[in-house]
Amino acid sequence: MFIGSAHNDKERIIIDSEIGEKTVEELKKNNTGKDKEVAIYFSEMRESFLEMRRYLKKAEKRV
Repeated sequence: MFIGSAHNDKERIIIDSEIGEKTVEELKKNNTGKDKEVAIYFSEMRESFLEMRRYLKKAEKRV
């Protein structure tokens, strides 16, 4: 099951993960088109983690 968006309007997709980059490169070799979807997934997960970190830092300061 795929959760997320297979489409993204961003100019540049930032993966920032060695595993993610390697996975996307391997998928590019298959020419199935899934490489873009997986790259977007890794990018969205990265953004989610960054947002969680930002929120948790704020919460930590309140305690």
